[in-house]
Amino acid sequence: MKKSIFKILLLLTVVVTLSSCGAQKKIVYLQGAEETGTFQNDNPYLLTIRPDDKLTIIVNCKEPELAAPFNMQLNQKAFTSSGNVSFSQSGGTPQLFWVDPEGYIEYPTMEGKLKVAGLTRYELRDTIQNYLKNSGYIQDPIVTVEFYNARYSVLGEVTRPGQYPMSSDRVTIFDAVAAAGDLTIFGERDKVRLVRDNEGKQEYHTLDLKDPEVIKSPYYYIQQNDVVYVEPNKSKASNREVSSLYTFGISIVSVLLTVTNIIISVTR
Repeated sequence: MKKSIFKILLLLTVVVTLSSCGAQKKIVYLQGAEETGTFQNDNPYLLTIRPDDKLTIIVNCKEPELAAPFNMQLNQKAFTSSGNVSFSQSGGTPQLFWVDPEGYIEYPTMEGKLKVAGLTRYELRDTIQNYLKNSGYIQDPIVTVEFYNARYSVLGEVTRPGQYPMSSDRVTIFDAVAAAGDLTIFGERDKVRLVRDNEGKQEYHTLDLKDPEVIKSPYYYIQQNDVVYVEPNKSKASNREVSSLYTFGISIVSVLLTVTNIIISVTR
């Protein structure tokens, strides 16, 4: 009797252990990677400016009055009361530079438009600093360029689906997942979809977060307006089907009981 109980306990232990190992393989990221190692991404990436971006461009120098014309700001009072946009040199909200569909912005004192699409914000900073120096406006300009509306979306089997701001110029797929609170236990870690708008065309890419080689992918870094979608695994889909069938069955039984009660009441 004792031997039989011992064998049963041993069998249960083996089953639980194997199940745990199988479950772990389904949820662990970067499987097969050594504890220490170096992975080289052949596509070093920095966020570039794209059409429909909004930028803030701030100019500073030793003589603030020289920089003032390049730091025009929206006067919120004038805008809301009269319905017209006016500008001021202090107060209000920094002027936003909208990148048009062709990739240009209009910059103060510059004739024509300035092509900015495809540049990093650091390259645009250098371009404006050189323009201010070479045009004789400011000899010691310090220019700061920031993205105002760069965002991405994370949907599907994550803890907090939603839209998130770009926290830096180098946001990775793991940064995006972390911002959304990580994948749920039902998320397919080897089937993470990335949807990207590339000059009006929608691109779809699948990333395997369990594979260390994902770090070398050209889609490892997130771009503004990307959509990350995490598919549910088969267990989640099965649970939903069972739940739906259960709810449907309960509804049918309730209807049948109601009809039966009515018939009994009438025949009495």
